[in-house]
Amino acid sequence: MFVFSVGVPKTAKLICDKANKWAGHTSFDGKIPPVPAFSPRNNIWEYATSFNDKTGHPAPFPEKLAEDHILTWSNEGDLVYDPFGGSGTTAKMAIKSNRKWILSEISQEYCDKANERIQSLNP
Repeated sequence: MFVFSVGVPKTAKLICDKANKWAGHTSFDGKIPPVPAFSPRNNIWEYATSFNDKTGHPAPFPEKLAEDHILTWSNEGDLVYDPFGGSGTTAKMAIKSNRKWILSEISQEYCDKANERIQSLNP
């Protein structure tokens, strides 16, 4: 995924879920703080992609992928833009994360599917 911002990103809350083999270790003299239990992820994030999807889109990406990017690169109330809106996964996760959103999609069929999905979130 590409993450674009105007200027330097104002938010980068990196997800720290990579376990450290040497967690708790420090230097012999104690001048270096202990190694934390978890460090930020590297450039490759792994997700299960073989799931029983009901969006009707041939290539939906995992909701967790959208959620992790939204939480890492934005704050509540920020605007999230997905130029390939597809079945609306980004919008769904933006709503659940209290962000505003805009999608672009050229297929009316997928726009309709995304709208159905988004409408189902509103009581």
